[in-house]
Amino acid sequence: MPKVTPTPIRYRPDGSIDTAYHMQAGRRLRSEKAHDLLGRAIAPPAPARPAGFHWLTRLLRPLALR
Repeated sequence: MPKVTPTPIRYRPDGSIDTAYHMQAGRRLRSEKAHDLLGRAIAPPAPARPAGFHWLTRLLRPLALR
């Protein structure tokens, strides 16, 4: 397990700990970890067949000016 370095505590101007900042950071880290566990880095499977031409493209291609 990689060692996590603690982030410095962020304080509000009145001297209290900025809990909203630290909760948001925790949410972001949990989200990133969940995406990693679910395989975000795995490429999506290739389509079974190549995409065909749109019907309008097939219709208008003979009329295209060259």
